[in-house]
Amino acid sequence: MTLTSVHDTLFETWKLRFTMSDFDAETDKNLAAYSHFFDGALSPRDRMERLVADIDLSFFALDANGTLQFFHSPTKFGGNIRKPSTTYAALRGLASNATCVELFDYISTNDISFRAPTLAAFQAVSTTREIASLDVPPPLDDASEDVDPLAFKCTPIFVPPPFLRKALLATAASEDPLSAALSALEAARNFDETHGNDASFTEKATTFILPFLRWCWGAKQGLVTSVFSEVRPDNLDFSTFAISRHAQCLKPNQTSADRSTALPSGNDSSVLRQLTESIARQNLVAEKHIQLKKEELELRETIEERKTTKRLHETSRWMLRNAAAIDADLPTPDDMFEYCKAFMSQQTWADADQELRYRFEERGLDDVAWFKGTAKALYSGKFIYMNPGAPSNFSAFVFYEEQAIARSDHNSRHVLFHFQQSEGIGLTADEIQASTKQTCRIPQDYVSLGKQLEFFYGAFCIFFGPESIGATKMNELLLCYGRHSQDFKEMIAADSTFPAQFLYAVDTRVQKWLRACKKAKSRDLVEDSYLEFADLIRSVELKSFSTALPAAVSNPADANDESHKEPSRKRTKTDREKSEKERLEKELVKNDHPHPDLLLKDRNDWKKLFVGKHVEDRPKGLCLRWVFAGDCFSSCRHRKTHFSHSDLTDEQVKALQAFAKKCQNKS
Repeated sequence: MTLTSVHDTLFETWKLRFTMSDFDAETDKNLAAYSHFFDGALSPRDRMERLVADIDLSFFALDANGTLQFFHSPTKFGGNIRKPSTTYAALRGLASNATCVELFDYISTNDISFRAPTLAAFQAVSTTREIASLDVPPPLDDASEDVDPLAFKCTPIFVPPPFLRKALLATAASEDPLSAALSALEAARNFDETHGNDASFTEKATTFILPFLRWCWGAKQGLVTSVFSEVRPDNLDFSTFAISRHAQCLKPNQTSADRSTALPSGNDSSVLRQLTESIARQNLVAEKHIQLKKEELELRETIEERKTTKRLHETSRWMLRNAAAIDADLPTPDDMFEYCKAFMSQQTWADADQELRYRFEERGLDDVAWFKGTAKALYSGKFIYMNPGAPSNFSAFVFYEEQAIARSDHNSRHVLFHFQQSEGIGLTADEIQASTKQTCRIPQDYVSLGKQLEFFYGAFCIFFGPESIGATKMNELLLCYGRHSQDFKEMIAADSTFPAQFLYAVDTRVQKWLRACKKAKSRDLVEDSYLEFADLIRSVELKSFSTALPAAVSNPADANDESHKEPSRKRTKTDREKSEKERLEKELVKNDHPHPDLLLKDRNDWKKLFVGKHVEDRPKGLCLRWVFAGDCFSSCRHRKTHFSHSDLTDEQVKALQAFAKKCQNKS
């Protein structure tokens, strides 16, 4: 149902049009339609389609500074045979020269949930400071989100009813969310007083104003996501729409009016006719010229794209196309995601590295870091592990948070600034080899694990698209990670290797999914169930999660990234063996009180009997070497269990004896 209708009255500015026009007065009688504009199980794209269905709609959104922005005249371009991809846009601004900007539907219409104050709490305050200080009590343990009276769900954009829009635009407080909330309360009271005796107004504005009050409160608390709108000055569709929309709704400026009065009139009608015909011919020629130029540019772009992406192997192109699908039931997309294509279309891997950096920063992930070898491998279309069990290429381990260089890391050396030319010119053999290396960053705690999952989700959005199946599943995983934060923190406290285990479990499933995308001949044959992470979250909740780490990440407690350090001199094999022997002897700790029934007669037999055998039956959280060999190292990841045999429980002793018997039988 269309909420408004078009009016023919022309105004000098957009602000005057939206504050003085009465073309949508009837819509004020249908306030529920605005309060529940995005309700229901609609996808972000369906919600955006509903928004652009009425060009006279207007809406508010936040910019990066938390300031209210006013958008209007939503529309879309494309979605047809000539332009398959759809672009959503709107005009931004209230002056006579509003700008046409591109909107991103996956950000603008995503659901946001938080708990907010009640209507009575808002009505009891009178200043912005009091609104900002409103407190929300914690939820009851047995109350679900469906019955919680303080639970609120919204989107980053808010479509106001006409009376609210006029009230906010008429005040100078329309840019501050809290000031807007106060103005909204006053406007709702005035609306009800004005139309209280009118039987055609059956809905009270004070009842339907609560969603906007909560939206403004959440915006000031940082709970409402800002909307990124991009200006496209080189886009002909955007420019044409802005000009035509201004001509349709606003009066022509004074310059044009003065120019029109200078034209001949009266007996000079023949001159006017000739001038009109001449202008018409010029317009036809100009339109033909513009069309030819557009076709030439499109052909040139197509040729360049074929040149740049043709270097990728066919299986890599097929994998990227399957991974970019937004629906498993639809055919394989005709091309890879546009950001991925921009990355692959760069002339060199160094340019591709800068393109990837730009896309991460565009998503607000400025602190992400990766090694040059990672960008080089992805630029070559290598998304699968180079070696099984060794995370590399497209992996959650290779995107990590950039760390500052500590003073102790300099080792009393000078910082070297080495400016290198691109594509290996002027580089030594060691430098060229170093540029192909990749480093895995092992998360150590809840924060670093969450950061690497967030970076990995950002990589999904960049290479496969934010609406792709993979990005959607990763976003669901991130949300579950936040909701079950206490469970994750408890698992990390119990086992320091848990962050690496969980990240490797996610990584393994993503690699399986990428292999399926690479092998499947049609999109419906891709096994998307690899990206269902509900069972992983469930195992964390039940404290039953466990997985074996590969050798590359087998000791995360000792993993340190020394990528910022100056390379040391190359050591010989003898130096390395001597250094390792000295380190082990220095760290060796003896068990002075071993269990007499478990200690081996020859400590050297424990490797032959136990290492690598019945891994799934090993007693959890105990150091086998400490128990069976009678010594271990101070850097052992189970060093907390290096205690006397008297501290072992009967259950632990029985489990160790059963494990030893099973290993001896196998030997």
